[in-house]
Amino acid sequence: MQKFKFRKDKASSIAEFGPAVMILFLVFIFPLIDFIGVITGYATVEFMTRDVATQVAKTLDFSQNAGTGSAANTAIQVLYNRAIQLNNSGFASFAKAIPQAGYNNCGMDLFINQIPSTGAVGTVTSSANQPWIAGNIDPNTYLYQYEVKSYYNIGPLISMAGFPLLNKIPGIGLPIYFTSKSVMTVEHPEGLDNGNNYVNNNGMTAGMQSQQSSPINSGS
Repeated sequence: MQKFKFRKDKASSIAEFGPAVMILFLVFIFPLIDFIGVITGYATVEFMTRDVATQVAKTLDFSQNAGTGSAANTAIQVLYNRAIQLNNSGFASFAKAIPQAGYNNCGMDLFINQIPSTGAVGTVTSSANQPWIAGNIDPNTYLYQYEVKSYYNIGPLISMAGFPLLNKIPGIGLPIYFTSKSVMTVEHPEGLDNGNNYVNNNGMTAGMQSQQSSPINSGS
């Protein structure tokens, strides 16, 4: 009789062990893995944004209309090409990083910042993915920066979308929306200009210098 009772208690313990382990995984293990995934995803987006900003800062022109470089090597095109390359990389795949909007839906936008070199207040930022139009480009007076902003959804590593309550928690049952920003100094500010509005070391724009060097037609 005692032997039969022992076997019954043992069978009951085994039957309860399975659900207990499942609850443990659902409540603790899987969310912990997803939490690690969120941190990894955020770090991935930060890395991608900084990498693109670094590549953009080296370009000679902002856009193909600036005139000193080929279209493939302009800042806006480098932004797009590098962002797409990173979006298709193993880093983004592991982090489940999905681009949201941005220039041609690459997940990133490019801005130009003009900051007074004297430290005075008065930073001016261009519109997203647009060349500089707010006056002359004057490196003698201002510091110019490329600012890359990124927008990504980071999906959970182990999705709990099929489980009630858990399916409404960002990072576990839903993606988390992340934005990031990286700022780099423009290495070739003369490439920001689409016209003759670049101020050289003499304080003259390219247009003024061209007029000064042209011979005057006296009519003789």
